[in-house]
Amino acid sequence: MKIKLGKLPDSRNVTIHISLTAELKAQIDRYAAFYSETWNHVVDARSLIPHILSQFLIKDREFQKLEHAKNQTNEKEPKEPRSFYNGN
Repeated sequence: MKIKLGKLPDSRNVTIHISLTAELKAQIDRYAAFYSETWNHVVDARSLIPHILSQFLIKDREFQKLEHAKNQTNEKEPKEPRSFYNGN
């Protein structure tokens, strides 16, 4: 069986706050069930949302063009040394 979202990497706990329509939440719940069945690994919608968003951004060609152009510009600018001092 083919599924767009690949197997999730190990990740740390992340807290997010997002409002969804009831229908979108139901769709994501169904997708989580489909994912769990496909990979034989139970996940909930909350765990999938960051990965779904990431894949959306990766697949958006216009956004990727913008990111590529931004990275090209940043590579031309001199880089300042990074400081680990946070001022506290």
